[in-house]
Amino acid sequence: MEISHPNMKALSPEEQQNLNRLKSIIEKSVADGVLTTHELEQIATVMGENHHITPQELQLVHTLIREKINRGELVVDRSFDL
Repeated sequence: MEISHPNMKALSPEEQQNLNRLKSIIEKSVADGVLTTHELEQIATVMGENHHITPQELQLVHTLIREKINRGELVVDRSFDL
C-alpha cells in the first residue's frame, strides 16, 4: 500500500539520526523472523523518545514489520505476555 503525505516536511538532522537508529533496531529485531513483545516495546520506546512520531517512522514500521507479517515472513511471539 502506498502512503502519501503531501505536507510532509524534510527531517531535521536529529530526526534523521533517530530514524536511522529506529531502522537499525527494527532490522535487528526482525532478522530471526520472530518479533517478541520485548522487541515491540523497545521499538515503541524509540519511536516515542522525542514525543512525536514522524510519517517516516510510520512508513518504516509499515515496510519493515507490517508488510513482512502480512507476507508471512514475520510472526509476533506473544508467549511471554502476562
